[in-house]
This record gives sequence, C-alpha cells and structure tokens, in this order.
Amino acid sequence: MAVVLIVEDHEDTLQVMMRIITIFGHHVLSAETAEAGFAVLAAEKIDLIIVDGMMPGMNGTEFIRLCRADERTAQIPIILHTALTDEQFSRDAIAKGANEVWHKGRLDIDRMRERLEHYMKGGASDGNA
Repeated sequence: MAVVLIVEDHEDTLQVMMRIITIFGHHVLSAETAEAGFAVLAAEKIDLIIVDGMMPGMNGTEFIRLCRADERTAQIPIILHTALTDEQFSRDAIAKGANEVWHKGRLDIDRMRERLEHYMKGGASDGNA
C-alpha cells in the first residue's frame, strides 16, 4: 500500500480525492496548505504527492519547486491538480518539477488509477494527463 499526500485547500475536492485514492487501495494523508504539506513530508514517508495549483499563500508550483530543491523530497512523484486550463501554467508546473498536470473535471477515475499505478511502479513522467 502506497502513501499519497494530497495538498488541497478546497474541502470538497479533498474529500473526493481522498475517497477515490483510498478505494484504489492506498493510504491517504492530507494537508490544506503548502506549509502543512511540508510538515507532513517532514514526518511521514510519502510515495506520491497530489498538490492543488492555486491555494492561499504558497501555490502549487512553488510547492513543487521547493520539493524538488530538497534532497529528501526531490524524487517523490508530484502531480499538480488544477482548475486552470492555461497551457503556460501547465508548462510552468512541469518546468518546476511536476511529473504531470491533472485538470480538475477532465480526468476520469480509470485514468487516475492508471496514472497513480504508473508512478507507484516507478514510472517516469510523461507530461499532462
């Protein structure tokens, strides 16, 4: 069983994502801010991170950049989950180290499972989903 950290400030989205990933058989931890996400990363062994793109305070791309700069978290697969459809935002997220970008409302559950399992098996990134 893998441990997935979801960093998401919107409670409804967080609850849905937690439920889906739990159904997939993974253990889920959550944080409602980037700063709280770093606290979880310091205390727990995390196998994959899903981070919201837009949060109060530090946004998802900055969170990713800081994760990649820290040797303890640099290799953890990170998926940016965003409502923004701006291609430049997605390119920026990938440039800062996101393995891929999921667009809220555009990803079906089978695709989520497929992508999560890909990373749990040590798969490399391949861009947007």
